[in-house]
Amino acid sequence: MSADDLRDAATAQHWITEAFRVITLDELWTQALARPQLDVPEMDEVASIGQSLRDAWLRLTDGYTLMWQRDFVSHRIARLQGDPTANNEDLIRLLRDLGEPEQAVETTFADLIRVSDAQAEELDRKVAYLSKHTWVAGDLWQQSLCLVYVAAILTAFALGSPLIAGGILTWAVGAGCPKLLMPRGGEAGG
Repeated sequence: MSADDLRDAATAQHWITEAFRVITLDELWTQALARPQLDVPEMDEVASIGQSLRDAWLRLTDGYTLMWQRDFVSHRIARLQGDPTANNEDLIRLLRDLGEPEQAVETTFADLIRVSDAQAEELDRKVAYLSKHTWVAGDLWQQSLCLVYVAAILTAFALGSPLIAGGILTWAVGAGCPKLLMPRGGEAGG
């Protein structure tokens, strides 16, 4: 593996780490806002968590970052599919479930780019309410969360880590994302 390949793999792995950060911050924020009877210091703390989530979301879904990630994943998956020595049964099955490999990658990352700004604006709105000590339910939209899971799954496969991808898939299904993981011709969507 060349130095460029190693650097690119490290960048892709860092993106997965950032995806976990977004997912876990969202879970923490949702749990913290599960009860509307928060006192002022609690609301300030929850607003801070929400701001951290917003900042992490913007880093994760930056247009340039997502385009780079999409290109990396597309290139690596195409290379893995063409490698007769690789054990790609899990990858091929998942990609078949998501549709054509190139289309699955393109659609997932394009959808993340499409929802990025609107999701950030919604997070801004919720943080503003909490900063004014007005309770509001907090979490990422289900579609946004599921797109992050699918992009992380595809990235893990592109990195040659089907066990990590399988773990993320299990987590995604547990988070209520099975509809997004259905074949695109069926009831996919989020």
